[in-house]
Amino acid sequence: VEVGDAHERAERQVTMRDWLDARWAAALGPRDFREFALPYLAEAARAAGSTGVPVIAFAPGAGWALEEIASATGAQVIGVDWQTDAGEARRRLGPMKVALQGNLDPTWLYAPPAEIERRTHAMLEAFGGVGHIANLGHGILPDVPVEHAAAFVRALDANYLGAQDTPPLREGALDVLAQHVLGSACPGPFFADALYDEI
Repeated sequence: VEVGDAHERAERQVTMRDWLDARWAAALGPRDFREFALPYLAEAARAAGSTGVPVIAFAPGAGWALEEIASATGAQVIGVDWQTDAGEARRRLGPMKVALQGNLDPTWLYAPPAEIERRTHAMLEAFGGVGHIANLGHGILPDVPVEHAAAFVRALDANYLGAQDTPPLREGALDVLAQHVLGSACPGPFFADALYDEI
């Protein structure tokens, strides 16, 4: 990603920017990650941040470097992959005053809906409910049944809206999920009006 792209996106009124290092964080050892990946992730994130757009920095596979990523990028939100313990990430980054994003293992979306909901509630509890953007711990896999992704969103809505029994999904809501939520945005109350007839 070129630094100029950060300014162009801000001019297009992007409300938040997610800088993702999906290739190098897990492929490089710590020394090489610090030399060949982190400086560029930091440069892009800081350029985006200079436009006033809040930044999410996410380097899956580099859970060992969360503090370094937060410090180097200056991001307001640090992505936590599914291989990193949520409570440990919260403890380690607590003094840095950043929000966290993540971190349900995407493969749990193949489980039965009841198990997806149980795992989602456990994830939310582990993050502590404050300063957390609920999401997967990496991208969604292409053959996950949309109904299973909907179970993830229902569990989030039940938590955020304070109700165990959420209303039935609006007609066409699964298309909204597939187009706007899966792997690209933060599910939860932000999308509730697009998904449900009654809130």
